[in-house]
Amino acid sequence: MTERPLTGAEAAEYLGIGIRRIHNLNAADNDFPEPEYTGRTPTWTTGQLDAWRSAHPARRHNIRTQS
Repeated sequence: MTERPLTGAEAAEYLGIGIRRIHNLNAADNDFPEPEYTGRTPTWTTGQLDAWRSAHPARRHNIRTQS
């Protein structure tokens, strides 16, 4: 059984980032996975996204607590 490819909006939700960030990553010359296209719609597999995320962990925001 093959996994269903994710659209840009679904990929953004899966990675926990905004759709605009997906579009920017896809358009840039970087190591973001090459999508498959269904018509003009780029799609990615969860395997592609998981591999990319493991190489690029989500940023952690430092929250200072006030004493």
